[in-house]
Amino acid sequence: MDASLTDLALEKLTTVLGPERGHAVFKEALAESRVSTIASPQDLLTLADAIQRRGGVEGAVGSILGFQALLRGAGRPRGGKRGDGK
Repeated sequence: MDASLTDLALEKLTTVLGPERGHAVFKEALAESRVSTIASPQDLLTLADAIQRRGGVEGAVGSILGFQALLRGAGRPRGGKRGDGK
């Protein structure tokens, strides 16, 4: 697991949603996205997509995380559509 990417995701989530909700969203999104660890920017993008689908404030944090993943080298599938990260 890339500790810096995991820390980034948790820091953004807990800052906006609070520690309890932020950690819960992180764990739920990991399960929903079928990502076991955040080992690469692509994993972070997959996690971010799962968080974005929640909408509202959580979705906004997912958008921020997705942008951070793209800046770190993650790629979107052809056509730029969100998918399962494959």
